[in-house]
Amino acid sequence: MATKAQGNDCYEKAAPGEPVFTLRAQDVLADLAVEFWVRSYCWLRRRTQGGATIAEARSELKHFLGREPSLHDEPLDAKLREALDCAGDMAKWPNRKMAD
Repeated sequence: MATKAQGNDCYEKAAPGEPVFTLRAQDVLADLAVEFWVRSYCWLRRRTQGGATIAEARSELKHFLGREPSLHDEPLDAKLREALDCAGDMAKWPNRKMAD
């Protein structure tokens, strides 16, 4: 989560052949995708802390894709806060368009 000028070592962190997905702020859906990821992560974390396996929680989440998991009272660590901040920055980016 960085700007092009800041650089980002996420590609170096990725394992050889590991798929990566890059969102740019100009993408009209980028902020929504990042925010949905944070909400989904929080929901998955809450379910696994409650005893569900990751596979069970992911399966349950698939059934709720049309619903928006709430962030109300969710403890957000620095990475999730940064992701939400990034989504906010993406939403403000000028000249947004459909992904190219």
